[in-house]
Amino acid sequence: PATQEALARLREGVGLEGAALGDTKEAQSALSKFSKAVDKAMPPDLCKAVQPIPMDSTLVDRAILDHLLRTGRMGVARTLAEEAGLELDEAQVRPFEEMIEVAEALRGRNLGPAKEWAVRNEMSLREIESEVWFEIVRMEFLQLVAAGKVLEAVAHSRQSFDRFVPSRLAEVQRLMGCLAFVGRLERSPYASFFEEGEWARLAQTLAGDACRLLGLPKELPLGVCVEAGVKAMPSLLKFATVMQGRIGEWGSKNALPVEIDLGPDRRYHSVFVCPVSREQASADNPPMMMQCGHVLCEHSLKKVSRGAARFKCPYCPVEVSVHGSTRLHL
Repeated sequence: PATQEALARLREGVGLEGAALGDTKEAQSALSKFSKAVDKAMPPDLCKAVQPIPMDSTLVDRAILDHLLRTGRMGVARTLAEEAGLELDEAQVRPFEEMIEVAEALRGRNLGPAKEWAVRNEMSLREIESEVWFEIVRMEFLQLVAAGKVLEAVAHSRQSFDRFVPSRLAEVQRLMGCLAFVGRLERSPYASFFEEGEWARLAQTLAGDACRLLGLPKELPLGVCVEAGVKAMPSLLKFATVMQGRIGEWGSKNALPVEIDLGPDRRYHSVFVCPVSREQASADNPPMMMQCGHVLCEHSLKKVSRGAARFKCPYCPVEVSVHGSTRLHL
């Protein structure tokens, strides 16, 4: 009997252990699948797809400083400039502060700072053929219409829209059509004029023109670099995995080993082929943009000019000059 009792207890213990193992089997299986999924989605060694290149760290600091200024982080920008030994005076900071102030005012549906900025830069805005003035008076008109102030809206249109006719006649006519639907604008054919996105579009237009006046690109360079890197990394990592030990064959070159599609908004024409000579541009034969906007390689430009001070562009009737052409950097 003692033996049978001991065996019964042993069988009971084995049964409990088996049940415990059975309960954890499903969890262990899920954990194993999860770790494999993480390894597949997040390759542990991204360094094999990245090749170190010699680069001046000051350029990186400048890119970060530009990003901080344009996104309104003035305090952080000043600290970075001080610690990195970069020059940053208040004359450089003030235009960015104005941009941020105008953007914040637009988010609060206040057009005052935007109008003041446009008045201060009126001549420069005309030189770049900016449309920001029309967008501002357009938004003022829509504000009056949305508030049901028909008489004020008509007076505003007579005072402000005259200088934009006839070039913007069709748009002005559509704006005037809003007056027939005051009180029921959300059900009118002009409901899109009063959407929230219109304010964001105005802020984007103004920020773009402000950057043009400062000689800056419309988009943040640091943001573009990060986006391009994120899109390119999967293709480069796959290529590096396939190449294995031969990665040094392409790691020392200036061009990527595979074509990377960054989308239609990220096409910068890094390779230029001269339309006259059909030759690819190089450091010794760079692309040159003439005053009319057309581009030729430098050798072709000099050949077409035949030594003349001024000559006619081969693609349009505009007279241009070699000395007035601008070198483009790929």
